[in-house]
Amino acid sequence: LRDHLRDLRAGAERIAGEWTWLVTNSEGVNAFVSPYCPRHVFVHEGLLHALTPTEDELAFLIAHELSHVVFAHGERQLEHTAIA
Repeated sequence: LRDHLRDLRAGAERIAGEWTWLVTNSEGVNAFVSPYCPRHVFVHEGLLHALTPTEDELAFLIAHELSHVVFAHGERQLEHTAIA
């Protein structure tokens, strides 16, 4: 548990500060963050139409996308791609 809490504290530092949230003109049902556009979260318009999310569901979506930043998933994927 201590290790997880330590990782979460470090992750919180990665997401502190201002973020830009963009709704893209796409019918795709998706949302994402990208290491190429730091501090931006992209949400496809199709996701909002398909789900008409509640506040709780939007909070989950936000937490899910920010977790990718906390755990550096995008950076790891880039490293893996560069090595392959």
